Amino acid sequence: MKCLDLKCFVPAKNHSHSKKFYKSLGFKENWSAGNLSEFAIGDFRFLLQDFYDEALAKNMMLHLLVDSAQEFYDDFADKVDFSQYPGASIEPPEMQPWGMRVAYMRDPSGVLWHIAETSAV
Repeated sequence: MKCLDLKCFVPAKNHSHSKKFYKSLGFKENWSAGNLSEFAIGDFRFLLQDFYDEALAKNMMLHLLVDSAQEFYDDFADKVDFSQYPGASIEPPEMQPWGMRVAYMRDPSGVLWHIAETSAV
């Protein structure tokens, strides 16, 4: 058996609002079919679904490894007026005890993104 792909299904409280949020961040919408959309950033993808369960959304975390968490944060902070997306937020990157600089971002549904870089400890 050869594995070819792995994607997670990300819940959206309001599918069209979440689609707009991810597009404003620079994610590319590869396709959309009814209640499901595929989004990509670089070579990495996820499926945004028109499904919401509060416990699932608030406990879901995605980890995106980048070469510079600060550059990623600066780019996102410049692109998006987070006040237009209630529940969405972004925090500047900080060094974590496990040796990574991480910027934390929440999408409008409460899904937490770890925008991280590996740093020399």
